[in-house]
Amino acid sequence: MSSFLVRGGRPLWGEVTVPPAKNAVLPLLAACLVVPYPVTLLDVPRLSDVEGMKDLLRSLGVSITERGREVTLDASGEINPEVPPTDRMRSSLFALGPLLARCGRATLGRSGGCVIGRRPIDIHLAGLRALGVDVVEEADLVECQVKGEIKGEYRLPYPSVGATVNLVCLATRATRPVTLCGVALEPEVTDLLDFLRQAGVEIERFGRTITVCGRPKRGLRYRPVPDRIWAGTLMGAVAVAGGEVTLQGVDHRLLDEWVRKIDNNCCQIVCGCDTIRVSAWGPHPARHFVTAPYPGFATDLQAMAVVYDATSQGTGLVKETVFEDRFRLLAELGKMGARYQLVGRTAVVKGGRLHGAQVVSCDLRAGAGLVVAGLAASGETVVSDAPYVFVPPEEPNFRLAATNALLFAD
Repeated sequence: MSSFLVRGGRPLWGEVTVPPAKNAVLPLLAACLVVPYPVTLLDVPRLSDVEGMKDLLRSLGVSITERGREVTLDASGEINPEVPPTDRMRSSLFALGPLLARCGRATLGRSGGCVIGRRPIDIHLAGLRALGVDVVEEADLVECQVKGEIKGEYRLPYPSVGATVNLVCLATRATRPVTLCGVALEPEVTDLLDFLRQAGVEIERFGRTITVCGRPKRGLRYRPVPDRIWAGTLMGAVAVAGGEVTLQGVDHRLLDEWVRKIDNNCCQIVCGCDTIRVSAWGPHPARHFVTAPYPGFATDLQAMAVVYDATSQGTGLVKETVFEDRFRLLAELGKMGARYQLVGRTAVVKGGRLHGAQVVSCDLRAGAGLVVAGLAASGETVVSDAPYVFVPPEEPNFRLAATNALLFAD
């Protein structure tokens, strides 16, 4: 974490390549536990959660070598099935299914993460039990043990990304097909399925039903899917601050809902086979947004939706259906002059002009939203406790994703 000084009032111009998604890289790193052969992941971003996951895997016995942003993991040796608790990275939960598949048992310390509401692991544990795992829950510990053979079918009561990842990885231990229904459809889940297929696991998917059979048979080199949330955040930055930016290496279909909302008379979006060009000028109209599991509007773009409406002409609505406590951004935007009313899990946001202020980030996506709000505001904005949203931390003073907006990090 760091602080950003954001100088507003500068339209964004440039061309950028969208990096791999953190939300794809974390499950892929954990899934390397089920592949007892060398695996190389390409263009891995240098982010604190990613570094934390690599440290966790090393503690479990995975050998990791790095060459630039190429990370090679070798889990062919003895693996320790005990995951220590951590307050800084809830994604350690992704190791639960892979460890059970590899070792037949796992112990998981309760984990932390972004403060965006309760994120219970009930669906994970119910799925594990349904497929043949004994689970013992204690206050700060979860102990799991495979009893007999992994088999059967489980229907997720909600399309949880984390539970889908864990259950798919667990199913690679089975000798007979395991069927999961009601799974998440997020592109990052599809990316994990593609990764495991290339490792030799037999996987079929029909809508929200996945059938998995067989263990990994080989190592591989793999490039994670581009980061649709990073791309959507930069698209939103152009929409509210103005300018023209071309994003390379991203499929616009991953962002259909966002594209439909911000494409208007004052913001033109032109989509190619793997490019998105965003051109914006003048004030934009307010919109109504409702977050939902993919292919609905992404909850990780909710902060951008709030900023979009706060800088619009008109009054917009932003309804959050995925997490119950993801509007902490509003109080900070209020310091910048934003006008809003929060009713339950719906924010009514009145558009207008924002001004620079000192604000504090409460989570990764809120930090991104505050940086973008600063770009659209008059004057200077200081965002404290901000994540490195657009570039790695080894570049302390940088131009925002090679565009015209200059940010300074302490």
